[in-house]
Amino acid sequence: MKNPDPRRARGLAAAFTVIALAPAFAHAAPLALATAHFVSKTAGAEITIDYPHTAVPRIDRAIEAYVHQEAEALGGSTDDDPTAARPYTLELHFDVARNDDAMFVVMFTGYADTGGAHPNWDAASFNFLRRDGALVDLSDLIDAERGASRVSSAAIAQISRRMGANGDRQWIVTGASADMANFKLFEWLPTELRIFLPPYQVASHADGVQDVSIPLSQLRDIVKADPHAHAASFGCAKAGSTSERAICGDGALQNLDLALGRAYAAARRSAATSDKSALRTQQRQWLVDRDRSCGGDIACLARLYRARLKALGGGA
Repeated sequence: MKNPDPRRARGLAAAFTVIALAPAFAHAAPLALATAHFVSKTAGAEITIDYPHTAVPRIDRAIEAYVHQEAEALGGSTDDDPTAARPYTLELHFDVARNDDAMFVVMFTGYADTGGAHPNWDAASFNFLRRDGALVDLSDLIDAERGASRVSSAAIAQISRRMGANGDRQWIVTGASADMANFKLFEWLPTELRIFLPPYQVASHADGVQDVSIPLSQLRDIVKADPHAHAASFGCAKAGSTSERAICGDGALQNLDLALGRAYAAARRSAATSDKSALRTQQRQWLVDRDRSCGGDIACLARLYRARLKALGGGA
């Protein structure tokens, strides 16, 4: 589900409540957490999302943006199917996997039922640095090139052993290939990295979610000393516009910027000679529109980047 603007909710009659303020874990300096609830019921969609409230503005903004975009995406999708036999349903809950002085890690899981053969598993993971509330991706924590290969090898080996003769080797190898995009659902824990691969990524829906556990001791040589040592495609030392400065201050946006740079380069390589100039013009105009439309708004930038990535065939 993508990044709709929560300020433009289409008929979502939503109610919010926050309850149960209490520390979640006994680790050093845990955040005191409240459980918040988003509930919306309309003729076309019934949505229930539980999520944590931390009182850390940067963390709470990221989580609330996710809650809104999930609710808006499902609520808006009912516009495409006004004759559905029953309301679409989205139900998400969360588990806090880590809450200490280094990181706050939360995983959302649940299902979305849009009238298909079965409900679809839905999930998202968030790994925040406690020092400043920054949301980090796996490529912020480990060397992207060597890390993707290391995680891929571990994932293929573990899933292949678990599934044995029932597994489809090619399916596993393809779904757990050395591409960081395959490992976007993860939990960075004190002693291990946990990866979750959704149904259909490496096996059938009936086989369920496949999880992989890698001791951090096996990743010691590729763990980054500073998760903030990102590198956007344009070089943050030369950041000029408000949008570029915002990108350089957010790890997830920098990853999107790098992904877009790769997708644009691939599109240029595969384009016919007569089309390369038009593609370059389109990309330059997109950059102008990005700066004009979003400025330093992180949610807006993420939304535009994902849309452009999809347009260029680089995923979303």
